[in-house]
Amino acid sequence: MSFTWPAFLWLLLLIPVFIGFLAWVNRRRERTAEAFADAHLLGAVVRQPPKAHVRWPLVLQLLALFLLLFAAARPVASPPLPTNKAAVVLAVDTSRSMLATDLNPSRLEAAKATARKFIELAPPTTQIGLVSFSDSASALVMPTTDRQKLLEAIDRLKPAQNTSLENAIVTGVRMLPGRTSLKPPTELYQLYDEVTHKAS
Repeated sequence: MSFTWPAFLWLLLLIPVFIGFLAWVNRRRERTAEAFADAHLLGAVVRQPPKAHVRWPLVLQLLALFLLLFAAARPVASPPLPTNKAAVVLAVDTSRSMLATDLNPSRLEAAKATARKFIELAPPTTQIGLVSFSDSASALVMPTTDRQKLLEAIDRLKPAQNTSLENAIVTGVRMLPGRTSLKPPTELYQLYDEVTHKAS
């Protein structure tokens, strides 16, 4: 918490000073009364109100003064707000197989259109990165909220040679925040070898 006008907080020191002054005045009155009247007759001459009737109004007044001075200092709180830390990496296959026309006009153009639609629908605060992969994977755009940069990178995608899916996965994961030095498990390559062997 911070204060816009912290100088007003120094005025809070006047409250204990004021309490001490009231205690001194009250004690002086008691001594004066004892000096000019018999202590046994003082109770019959001067009727003191109940202490609660005197103290509680004073306590409430001092509390109101404290709140007034505290508010005058204009406290400012900065509560932590939830932020969207989501990060996504789009991996687009740019191998020659993406030139197939089973999707109109081609698989690659259909993948580009899908990537553009994803970028359009994703929340503005979501960081999006872009990877292209064929023989090897290339990190084209690190995770960012710059949508125009992503769209321009998608437009520049061109078909290359073969497909290296495992490199795309490893590169994409390493692009995510906090995973730069990630070492992929060996099971990933074994799984990829099994899939490609069955496909062949």
